[in-house]
Amino acid sequence: MSPIKFLIVDATESSEPMLYYVDGASAPGHLKRHLRNNPELLEFEFVVDDGADGMMGLVDPDSDSAEERAEEVMEWLRDVANPENKYKPGGRMIATHYISIAAA
Repeated sequence: MSPIKFLIVDATESSEPMLYYVDGASAPGHLKRHLRNNPELLEFEFVVDDGADGMMGLVDPDSDSAEERAEEVMEWLRDVANPENKYKPGGRMIATHYISIAAA
């Protein structure tokens, strides 16, 4: 299996959107399985911290544990949106998935 790499735009602060390049190895296991089982899911626009409905497909809203999974994904997104993962132009970057995070 090829590794999952994310390009994440954090636009929760509209005046200062930030761009991150993140290795998916640290993503919650259920998210990695969901993406591997649904290879057509590549882009997730306007993800908001509003439970499973705000995940824009990152979490199956019909799952019995959808709310818990949504919370785990948002915690992970907040955790990886840090200076260490800030995107730096140049070099080779291959992103397999795109996520934009918006303010709720």
